[in-house]
Amino acid sequence: MISSKYTFPTGYRIIWVMEKLFLDVYLPKLNYLRYGQRGDPFFIKIGSIDDLTLGNGFIMNDYSNSCFMPQDRIVGGTMGMRAYPYFGFEAVVGDLATFDVTGARLYCWPVSGRTDYSIQNTDIGIQGVIDRKPYRYGGVGPLEYAGVWGIDTRIPLIDRETYTLLAIGDIGFQEGNRTSGMACFSGRAADFFGYNAQLRFIEDGFLPSYFDSSYDLYRWDRITASAMPSSGNICLTWYTKTDYLLFHDALIFAVSADGPFAPFPKTPSLDQSDYMHLTVSLRTGPARPGHFTMTASYQKYYLCLTGEPWMEFNSIRNSIFQATLEYKFGMFSVSFLGRIKFRPVRDDTDLKWTLKSSFQF
Repeated sequence: MISSKYTFPTGYRIIWVMEKLFLDVYLPKLNYLRYGQRGDPFFIKIGSIDDLTLGNGFIMNDYSNSCFMPQDRIVGGTMGMRAYPYFGFEAVVGDLATFDVTGARLYCWPVSGRTDYSIQNTDIGIQGVIDRKPYRYGGVGPLEYAGVWGIDTRIPLIDRETYTLLAIGDIGFQEGNRTSGMACFSGRAADFFGYNAQLRFIEDGFLPSYFDSSYDLYRWDRITASAMPSSGNICLTWYTKTDYLLFHDALIFAVSADGPFAPFPKTPSLDQSDYMHLTVSLRTGPARPGHFTMTASYQKYYLCLTGEPWMEFNSIRNSIFQATLEYKFGMFSVSFLGRIKFRPVRDDTDLKWTLKSSFQF
C-alpha cells in the first residue's frame, strides 16, 4: 500500500519543529529589535512602540502601539537619520502589516554655524501623522482617515550645566479644517528639576497630542469628535509638566496635566480637550546590564465630566494604569508588562499582563 502522507527526514523534522516553536512561542514575546539610539546618525527599531514623540509632542506624544498586548501583538517600526548641521529625519509606522498610523518629521538647523550663542542649535521642522484606519477597533463614521500635520521649532535660549531654557512653538492642522498653535517654555533647573509650561490656542474640536500612549483605546472617540463641524472658535488651554530627577537620575517622578481655561461643558462631550487630563509616572534611570528597571504610569481622562473632579478619583472610570518591570543582561532584556483599564461599555475593568523580551544590536 502506498501512502500519500509525506514523511520528513529526521533532520528536517527537527528544524521544522524548532521553527514552529520559535514562531508560535518566542516571536510573540519579542518586544523589539533595535540598532542605534535616537540622536545617533542612524537608528532603526522594529517591534513594540511605547513612548515615541515627534518634535515637541503637539501632534504625536509618547505614542504606543502596545495597548492591546498580549492578545493583539502589533509590530511597528521607527527609524531616523541625523546629519547635523544639515538635516534630520524621523519616521514611524504603527503597524507594519497594515500601515494604519504613519508619520514623519523632517527638520533642519537654519542658523547653525552663524553664531556662537546657544541659538545656533535652533531647529525647524515639518511633520505629519495619518491614521488610515481610524475605525479599526470599532465604530463607523464619515471620515476615511484621521490626519494631523504641522510646523514646529525649538530655540535654545540658555544652555548651561545647571540651567537650560528652550522656547518652543508649534502650529498644527487637523482634519476638519481645524488650526491650532502652542507656545512653550521648557528646560531643566538645578540638575534635578525639569519643567514644561504651554499656552495653547485651540480651535474647537482640535485635540493636541492626538496620537498619544492611549490612542488605540480612544480612536473612535477622537475621530468622532473630529467629524463634528467646527464652530471656528479659538479657546485658550494650558499644559504643564514637571519632572523630578532624584538620586542622580536614578529615579524620575513626573506629573503632567492639561485642560481648558473655559468652563467645562454642561452636557457630556466626546471631545477630550473639553476636560482636564492628568498623568502621573514613576520610572527608574536608564537600563544597565545586571539591573532591574521599572516604569509605572497612571492616566485619568475626562476629569470634570461630572462637575466634581476630585470625587472622580474614587472611580477607575476613564483611567489607565500601566507598569513595566525589566531586567537587562548584555544586549538582551526581559520585561513584564501589566495594564488595568476601564471599559466604559461593560462598566468593568480589563486586566492584562504579558512577558516580553528585546534584543539590541
